Amino acid sequence: MRQYTLANHLTMIGALLGISMPSFWLGLMLLWAFSVKLGWFPTTGYGTWRHLVLPAITLGAGSTAMIARMTRSSLLVYLRCCEVL
Repeated sequence: MRQYTLANHLTMIGALLGISMPSFWLGLMLLWAFSVKLGWFPTTGYGTWRHLVLPAITLGAGSTAMIARMTRSSLLVYLRCCEVL
């Protein structure tokens, strides 16, 4: 509803990056940053919730970004339509 705010611009930049970035590259970058550099998550294995976080983010980023962009565009069309009435 606040089309020209900083939060809106940052969200749309994040959504654009989420759509544009291939999932294999995002997965490698998440693995490098959060497993190798920070050590927050394991790099391999299975068994706990910590093993599922990075794959879930990797697989969900593209869909989440597309849904965010479609929701924003639908909301703006709806708000423009209601302003005329």
